[in-house]
Amino acid sequence: MSFTPLYAAPEQISSRFGGTDERTDVWQIGAVLYELLTGGRPPPSRARTSSRWRQR
Repeated sequence: MSFTPLYAAPEQISSRFGGTDERTDVWQIGAVLYELLTGGRPPPSRARTSSRWRQR
């Protein structure tokens, strides 16, 4: 499976967040829409940056 990390849902980066499903597609569409509407890349997800998630 290939993906662009900036647009990838957390579950695509690490299996500890669960498996991929329709919600993964919604996440990616949201990331693309964010960039189209704001002209900037989406901020990093909390799942990738939060120390709470790293402790799990």
